Amino acid sequence: AIKDRAQQALERQVLQAGGTLDSHICDGPVKTAVCDYANKIAADLILVGKHRHQGVEKLLGSRANAILHAAQCDVLVHYFSTQP
Repeated sequence: AIKDRAQQALERQVLQAGGTLDSHICDGPVKTAVCDYANKIAADLILVGKHRHQGVEKLLGSRANAILHAAQCDVLVHYFSTQP
């Protein structure tokens, strides 16, 4: 299934970078799924990737912003450039 392929791809990338990974793929609304799982495992940190967008998304917010405001632990937002 798509979840299994996503999990395997993530694990390969982390291992190639020399890291270790403890991950879990959740279903449901992003903010709720991420924050609930972080609470369940007593996470110290949530790392969220975000693209720098403008326009409507900037006005309405983003999933990363929702997690940032709802999480009960620290959240680190990593911004990815959309420019080549």
